[in-house]
This record gives sequence, C-alpha cells and structure tokens, in this order.
Amino acid sequence: MISDVNKSNLFKLLEVTMEIKIAHDLVNFLEFLGVDLAFGVSGGFIVPIWQELSSSKKINVIHCRTEVGSVFCASEYSLCHNKIAISFATAGPGISNALTGLKTAKLDGARVIFISAITTEYHDGLWGMQETTVRNVNALVQHDGQGYLDKVFVVKNEDEYLQARNVIQKLALLNNHFVIGVFLTTKIQILTIKKQLLPNL
Repeated sequence: MISDVNKSNLFKLLEVTMEIKIAHDLVNFLEFLGVDLAFGVSGGFIVPIWQELSSSKKINVIHCRTEVGSVFCASEYSLCHNKIAISFATAGPGISNALTGLKTAKLDGARVIFISAITTEYHDGLWGMQETTVRNVNALVQHDGQGYLDKVFVVKNEDEYLQARNVIQKLALLNNHFVIGVFLTTKIQILTIKKQLLPNL
C-alpha cells in the first residue's frame, strides 16, 4: 500500500510531459466529455480541428451540406441522446450561415459546442467576407439572454485555451443545457503545448 506522501513523490518521479497540438488536445478533451458525434462543414480556417476530429477513434464526423443543417443535426442528436454534440464551421459566412441553428438549439435546450475560427483579433480589412474578429463573435452573446450563444470562448493563446477548457468542463458537469461557441485562430489550433501525463497507480 503506497501512502499519499509516497505516492505524491512517486508521481513527481514518474511524471511525463508530452507535446501536443491544441487541436489534438481539444479533440481529446471532447472525447473525455463523452462526445461521440460531430456535424459540420469543413473550411480553410478550421482545417486543423477538422482533421483531428476526422482522425478520432471515438468521435464520428458527419459532413453536412450546410452549416445551419450541421447545427440542427447536432441539436437534435443532443436532445435525443442527452449528450453534448459538436457542430463546426469555418470563419465568416460559415458562422453567419449557422446562426439560425444556434439560436434554435439554444431555445430548445440542447447541449451543443460550436467550433469555428477568428481570422484576426481586430478588423484589418484583409479577409473580405471571411473576416471574423473577436468583436464579431463576442456579439453573439447578449446580456439579456437573447443572443445566439450562451457563452463564447475566443482562444488566441495557450492560457485562454486552458481557461476555456476548464470552464467548459465545469458546465458539462452541471448537466444543464448550453450552446457554447469556441473560436480559435488557425495559428493557435496548431500551437504545440506541453501536457503532463501522470501514471496510473
């Protein structure tokens, strides 16, 4: 029998650190939450996330004809199976096309995580219709509850990613309905972070 003190010391000795891209870690996290189905339309600004979802052995990916259709599918699956479901779309029109579905999912009480991207933190006029800024996605949440999303996470660095993951996990444990938006820059999706792995004792 290993005492708590000895086990703590043993953890420190056996602790392993691995490097992992945020896109890969996010998919691992979704698997941990029990997600087994993701619906979406792939696009340039979410290629890393889309590829990791497609490589998952626990999450099946269904490619839909439209972004709004993908959100409706995720919403209905969530409601029928009482599970968190994923919808994904690229930046710009990919997001705006999904809005009706997101609003409906929110009103119906589904549990949906919508994953997309921001092209730039602030307006720079370089991306045309694709441009999606922090201000754009934050506007999807309204203080009176009438917005398209219950909560938005804009991920521009590792700390914001880890914070978003912690908050989402807490929300998931409450088993309440929510429609959450997670928006990452493409650069952050492929950022490599260090993750500590503890041995099973």
